[in-house]
Amino acid sequence: MEKFIQTFQEKHPGIQVEKETSVEYVMNEEGEEEELEVTIYNITAIPNLGGLTLCLKGENDFKRLEKIIDSKPALFKDFLGGKVGGNVEVVISRVNRFQNPLLLQRFLLKPIKIAIGYKSKTLAVEIHLGFLQKTETGFLAAKMIGIRSQRNRAIAKISGLVAKNLVELESDTRLVLRSILFDIECSYGIVLETANLENLKAPINRSPVPRPRLPKDEITLLYKPYTPELIEYFHTGERVDYLPFKFICYFHIIEYFMDKSAHSVVAKKIKQIILSPDFHARSSEYVSDAIKVFKTETEKFMADKIKISRVFAEYLDKEKIQRFVEDNDLQGHCEKDHTLKCNKDLKVIALKFDSNNSFCETLTRRIYSIRCSIVHSNPDFDETKAVPFSPTPANIDFLRREIELIKEVARTIIVNSIV
Repeated sequence: MEKFIQTFQEKHPGIQVEKETSVEYVMNEEGEEEELEVTIYNITAIPNLGGLTLCLKGENDFKRLEKIIDSKPALFKDFLGGKVGGNVEVVISRVNRFQNPLLLQRFLLKPIKIAIGYKSKTLAVEIHLGFLQKTETGFLAAKMIGIRSQRNRAIAKISGLVAKNLVELESDTRLVLRSILFDIECSYGIVLETANLENLKAPINRSPVPRPRLPKDEITLLYKPYTPELIEYFHTGERVDYLPFKFICYFHIIEYFMDKSAHSVVAKKIKQIILSPDFHARSSEYVSDAIKVFKTETEKFMADKIKISRVFAEYLDKEKIQRFVEDNDLQGHCEKDHTLKCNKDLKVIALKFDSNNSFCETLTRRIYSIRCSIVHSNPDFDETKAVPFSPTPANIDFLRREIELIKEVARTIIVNSIV
């Protein structure tokens, strides 16, 4: 093992260091792809860093981590940040794009500097949009394992904020940043928000299905008339950090076809009525039947569940969804009942694959109950009546896995809807 690793472990015997070698593909000067062997070190059991796992690559990374450890950092509970080296540093997300590229370039090179009065003290605040690893929290965020892409991230650094304990410091930090970030949004159109740690965690699959490598030769594709609104919903879901909102983005793709499914059913039934051989003789009776069809399809709570089930029956393949669940190690999550702790228990039923009918029914009830809980509406389901979703760490962790399922459902609907 390298000497700097041995020196590091001698100074910090409680920290676990696991060496890992992998192969990456890089482009050489001739434009050809080459294999490059890369050595990384997975670091766990780091003092004061709340069970984080870091991925370090060299001696400079270890020196930087050692400096952070010596400062005795303290991490916040609800969002990514904490007290580091006497200052407060918090990861924040850029929600919108800069309209002025010169303004973006300026702030990427230099932080936005702010002075704000809070509790009879003047705080110095810096918002770093670029060179995030110059800050200690930016370095940790970039090296953390299990955190989604750091694109559109920024760092807020607060000096002069004093509190009795970490809980009070976190509360004060939240209040100060809420005030600053909304004022910046209203004044300059730059939209920033704190990054909740639970929302940033990436789903961890024990056996993910590997993607094929991009071929060097020309790729032949068939033109597909994808619906632009659905692609936008799907991409919005990719961009959103807050998991309840991400779930709703993917649900919008299902919702897009709900009214279309009702329209198809109504059109088919009305056509059957009009083409009945004895329509001319029993027109009043048939008109009454037609009115019942319209009434049934416009009954809100009942119709929503029926419409969703129809969408699933038309666009989903039970076997393919089941294979996705198995390949991504989601059986333990999807094929069992869950009880989420909100203001009262929210019960989420298990997904069943024993028949097409049970698959569509259980998937409908499962997804729709979560959707209604997130938007605080009443799904009119058995025990799950008007249970607003509570974003506790346990519930967010459940939702992180559930989003893998609804994302695949949404993707499949987009693909199959063009046929």
